[in-house]
Amino acid sequence: MRARGRLLVALGCVAALCASAAPRRAAARGSLTRAKRLTSALEAELAALAQLDDLSRRVLGAERRLQTLTFRQTQLDDRIAEGERRIRAFEKRRGARRQHLRRRLRSLYKLSRGGLLRLMLESESADQARRQTRAVARILARDAAELRLFRGEVKRLATLRDALRKRRAAQAQLLASARVQSQRLTAARDALSKALGSLYRDRRRRQRAAKALSYAQKRLLRRTSELRYRLNSGLGGTSVAERKGRLPRPARGYVLSCFGAGAAHKSGIDVAQSGMLLRPRKGA
Repeated sequence: MRARGRLLVALGCVAALCASAAPRRAAARGSLTRAKRLTSALEAELAALAQLDDLSRRVLGAERRLQTLTFRQTQLDDRIAEGERRIRAFEKRRGARRQHLRRRLRSLYKLSRGGLLRLMLESESADQARRQTRAVARILARDAAELRLFRGEVKRLATLRDALRKRRAAQAQLLASARVQSQRLTAARDALSKALGSLYRDRRRRQRAAKALSYAQKRLLRRTSELRYRLNSGLGGTSVAERKGRLPRPARGYVLSCFGAGAAHKSGIDVAQSGMLLRPRKGA
């Protein structure tokens, strides 16, 4: 019976040690799984950060291009306005020169209806008449040249204005396309930033949960170490008899039979037991 008691105590100690090692292995496997999940989450977060950085650079480039196109369009608008102002000024001057030429032509018409003859007759000499006639011809030629110059300048300015308007239309299309691209990139950046914020919040929740679980694991390991210490200290003697009455329980559970005289478990025969028979609880 004494050998049986010693065997029961030894088996209880082995069961307690195995039960204490099982939570450690399970905790280690859980920690490894959580570490893998955390690593995957961190890699996804880093990839999202890199994508957000790339989108931010693209948005910045699009905004700069948009500013450049807007500035160029403003310059084209100013050049078009200046060209139209110059065209109006030349048109006004050309109208004035046209009126002046009309007056000259009326004078010439009068000269052609006898006025030129009167001019020649009023001259003191033929040389004076020729000089006056040449002067009239030079004046008329100069007026005609001025009109041709004004007409050419107005035509050149009109051509320049049309070219500027075409450039402005093309620039407006580029500006509209740049605005659409900038808005699209900005929307993508905002969506990615929102997703990254969700990832960051999930990671914080996982970290808090891992911290709480780590604290629980530390408590479990501490309890396991305490139990192992109690078991080791309880069996540190040379004989079970020397520790009789002072041995700690190897596991929590119901007592089926105790030390000393009493009925054996199941058989009911009166025996003198030198050990304790326990029925451990589930998970002990």
